[in-house]
Amino acid sequence: MEIPESTLKKRTIELFATLPRSISNLEVARETGLSATWIQDFVHGRILDPSVNKVEHLYNYLSKKQLELV
Repeated sequence: MEIPESTLKKRTIELFATLPRSISNLEVARETGLSATWIQDFVHGRILDPSVNKVEHLYNYLSKKQLELV
């Protein structure tokens, strides 16, 4: 069964793409507690079904706000 790509995943990748060049994957990794390798793999689409907890955590960091479900 193919799982459709989530809006949260897409939006998080879009937010990552808007980071200033001066902010490295390593800095994001230090700030979030996620590994730089996981972040790199995630934003380049190499993780097909990432953990929602990790994606949400990265989204919260990048958006500078907590994800709100409505």
